[in-house]
Amino acid sequence: MGTAGTAAVLALDPLPSVDLAAISTSLAWILLGLSGIAFPILLAQFMRTSRTPWQDMASPQVGPAYATIPGAMLVLMVALSILLDLGTLPVWAWWLVLVWTAVGAILAVVVTVRLFVAAFADDSFPVQHLSGMWFVPETALMLAGIVLGRMAVSGLDEPINSLIFAAIALVGAGVLLFALTAAVFFTRLILHPHVRANGAPAMWIMLSPLSISILAMQQVSLEAEILNSEAGRESAAFLDLLAVLLWGFSLWWVLAAAAITWGSRAGAFTHSPADWSYVFPLAGLSLATIELSRLWDALPLQWLGATFAILLFAVWITVTTDTLRQRGRSRALATD
Repeated sequence: MGTAGTAAVLALDPLPSVDLAAISTSLAWILLGLSGIAFPILLAQFMRTSRTPWQDMASPQVGPAYATIPGAMLVLMVALSILLDLGTLPVWAWWLVLVWTAVGAILAVVVTVRLFVAAFADDSFPVQHLSGMWFVPETALMLAGIVLGRMAVSGLDEPINSLIFAAIALVGAGVLLFALTAAVFFTRLILHPHVRANGAPAMWIMLSPLSISILAMQQVSLEAEILNSEAGRESAAFLDLLAVLLWGFSLWWVLAAAAITWGSRAGAFTHSPADWSYVFPLAGLSLATIELSRLWDALPLQWLGATFAILLFAVWITVTTDTLRQRGRSRALATD
């Protein structure tokens, strides 16, 4: 998700007043290609580690990780929809994107239902083990809504109403589940030790659904305008304002997460897959900031988005390099 999210940010050519569109787009295509190649490989490795995925999906510790599968599928489509005008695709390619997105959306629903039903139905569910990974399933739902919304805006005419309906429904489910999880998460922060036990990366994951909800509000705003009614225009303006409100809270959360990360010092970098928790949340925040800056035509906001994009790319390089180094060490130990 992190690499594809970085590709989506680069696809927007995030540096204002600087003509680097060709370089930014080329890097975006490279990262998107790497993500497309890595996805089936990582998926096979992930599924090989569990012989009972349906049972594991109900685990408070590892269950939310299953949402990274549809999440990765859908982030790939978000990046693709930014790099390409989906309306210019051949009909067969457009339907292929729709089928891929539908599969990702169905998987996201399955994971969230399985996970939350287990939490509600199991009296012994250990709430103290609830971590930031619980924000990934809601993110996948909202990503599905964003992709379907983009397809409705620039795709074929025939299924447009159905796509808008499905997109808004998925965004609504994701946003409300995010609010529910956030309430539980804050309660868990107060009642149980969290940061010391699970590390700073968990604090950054909440930025994922928060930032993606901002993008989702903007996408639903476009869809409301397509409905071509007075109510639609009023709801579009309201959603644009709501997106800014959520963005303000996301900046506050960045400062809080950064302070906790700084307090953790060396412990914030775990040299494990948990370090990817720093990448996609920054990608989501960068996307949201850049899109809002262009909507409101605010140059300072554009430079803030560019700053987030530069920081994201630096973090992506750092985490990718460390991941490759750790894999090399693991193989060397296995050979010995």
